Amino acid sequence: MRPSRGAFTSRVNSGEELHFLAGHDFEKPLASRSAGTLTVRSDDDALVIEATVAGQTSWARDFLAADSAGLIRSLSPGFRVDPDGERVTRMGETVHRTITAAALAEISAVTRAAYPTAQIEARNWSADCPVPRRVIPARQRWRA
Repeated sequence: MRPSRGAFTSRVNSGEELHFLAGHDFEKPLASRSAGTLTVRSDDDALVIEATVAGQTSWARDFLAADSAGLIRSLSPGFRVDPDGERVTRMGETVHRTITAAALAEISAVTRAAYPTAQIEARNWSADCPVPRRVIPARQRWRA
């Protein structure tokens, strides 16, 4: 299963509340639209989020430390598939389920995402946040 381009567009463009969470846990919010710390947009290539994560909560500090250590590098959308919002095709023995329309509820920072192309990247760090180390591509991390 994978979302197609624009699958989340209606919710993204609606202006409704969305959250950026630690590990799909609504008890560990990192940013939100209503707080003014989350911007979400859908372009031709991807769903793009920009979040400002402040370190005032224990889970935000834990997230920032884990991200800085390179332990959290993936994003995972939490969503409900709309009625008639999927397309199922078969190619030989393989069945493909493509989500064409879904109600996006949240986006989470996770250690392992269902969609390998969904990546997280820290860009702007303030003085009160840990300084990120140089990111080494995963295929090179195991080499000495």
